[in-house]
Amino acid sequence: MRKQEYKNIACINKMCDEYKENFYSIVEGYRNKLSNRVVLDESVYTMHDFDHHCFDIYKILSSILLEQDNLYIHPYGLHPRELYILNLSVLFHDIGMNVISADRNKHSILSAEYIQNEYDKTGSVFSQNCDLSSNEIKALKAIVIAHSDVKDGSVPKEKNGLNSPDLVDYQMNCGEEASVRTKLLAALLRIADELDVTSNRLGKRELETEIKEFVDKHNLCTQGGSCLQTREYNSYLESLKHWKRLYYISQIKKIDKDIILCIDDDEITKSLNASQEVQPIAQELVSLLIPIRDKINDANAKVFNNSSFSKFVSVGNVIFHTSNIDLQKEINDVLGFRKLEIPKLSTKHTLESLPNKNQFDSYISSEQNDKEAPISSQFPPTIDSKIEEMLSQETRNRKLITFGHFRLNEKYCARDWLDTRELVETKKILNKIVNIFVKELNSLNEEFIVVGVDLVGALVASRVAFALQNPMTYLVSEKNKAYNSDSEIEISTLLKNKVVVLITDVIVSYETIEQIIDQHEIDKKKLLILSLFYRPNDIFMAKADYLRITKSLNNEFKIELFDKEKCIYSSNGCMAANRRINHA
Repeated sequence: MRKQEYKNIACINKMCDEYKENFYSIVEGYRNKLSNRVVLDESVYTMHDFDHHCFDIYKILSSILLEQDNLYIHPYGLHPRELYILNLSVLFHDIGMNVISADRNKHSILSAEYIQNEYDKTGSVFSQNCDLSSNEIKALKAIVIAHSDVKDGSVPKEKNGLNSPDLVDYQMNCGEEASVRTKLLAALLRIADELDVTSNRLGKRELETEIKEFVDKHNLCTQGGSCLQTREYNSYLESLKHWKRLYYISQIKKIDKDIILCIDDDEITKSLNASQEVQPIAQELVSLLIPIRDKINDANAKVFNNSSFSKFVSVGNVIFHTSNIDLQKEINDVLGFRKLEIPKLSTKHTLESLPNKNQFDSYISSEQNDKEAPISSQFPPTIDSKIEEMLSQETRNRKLITFGHFRLNEKYCARDWLDTRELVETKKILNKIVNIFVKELNSLNEEFIVVGVDLVGALVASRVAFALQNPMTYLVSEKNKAYNSDSEIEISTLLKNKVVVLITDVIVSYETIEQIIDQHEIDKKKLLILSLFYRPNDIFMAKADYLRITKSLNNEFKIELFDKEKCIYSSNGCMAANRRINHA
């Protein structure tokens, strides 16, 4: 039952038993007092209720900001009373939106005043169950006030938000030696509150009925359907824009330190089909991103990077995730491509294969001999064993190995063909592929450009480049040019003096890679090749210098090649039709 589901969320479930019953009693006493209105004072707001907004924040705290179990263990992480106070702050932070004289610009102050009134009121559920000292009430109020900047002018900028002089360490209840670190808890609440931008916050779409009633009540539209340009209607439109844009975000994930805002591509398609343009949608999405980025940067500068909080995880990039390439491009354009100052990941990654700058210099050097850089003469290294296993299983389950007789290139023909398009067109699989490649590239300290090879490589490359906020382009191999653009953009100048990261789907003979290197005069010392699959064979032995600059996700599917000149299917040489060339 959703009414009790909040108890299973990690940040609540991990509270000490002595605090849980108190907390449950307080929740039941106040959850229905939180505002569930979306229309207030001529504006349309997102939900400030418990079952959507507070519930979402508890989940964000648990899965995004406090996802490591040791952050609940004192003294490494939060003290049990700090966790209890943090959870109370989530419950009460927006309760000021439900008072009669609700003022959105100072609702955090109204929420703190409500807390104090309930604490002072004899017999209230809060005063009977909270078990907080007067110092801890001060801490709770300071956290709640700081969760949202006061915008009515009563608090100067230098004392707003995390700058509040009230965010000091308060002594805990009698018997506890620790202090409540209010600035840390306020930072966690501020970020979690700002991150509640998914469609989950909107509740059921039946809430739109309330908005329609608001329009009808104020006679904002004439009987003929044309809307009157009144002050109320203009205010309604402005606030409704924020309310509606949350439909575009389906969920939030965290990968390492990156926070991923997952765009609902179906909602984007609906909007485009309804004659909306891509650029305004991108602008709406970016308007969600900027406040999140600002609060995270503020918290990193004032809290998480501080030595006293060094044990807590800071947050890195905040990025969008979408399969719509046109939307990606527009978002990049709105942000100002590569100009958005989002902090890069600063802590070490979990993948042992991730190179730093010095490792990368030696990693891409073709002048090393095999003793200096031991490597199999047959295989490039794989990046992640779990991803390799996943791709093998998906390839078999989907029967993506097509048997027949195919011309691979002018030199070789093959017995089978691996179809990779179905894999990358599956969102879950593509997300994992992109994530692994992003991790592999994220710590390179040299300027690089991502280059996709052919259709599948271009699709993956565009997603990787967008996640990294790096430039990208694509190349069409000679055999596929006839089925792509009439002419290819001249990109040789783009590749000069940069590390070139080629992303492709399958490597067998390196012939396509060699053509690209020769055509664009790419220095192999400045080249890194990432491939979804590397298919070993008994005829073509890849050169060690190519294997040394290649990493793949899967080496498992061996391919049987034949020398085309000696092909048994024709005395005049192999005449097999390659579907990739002739579309036969």
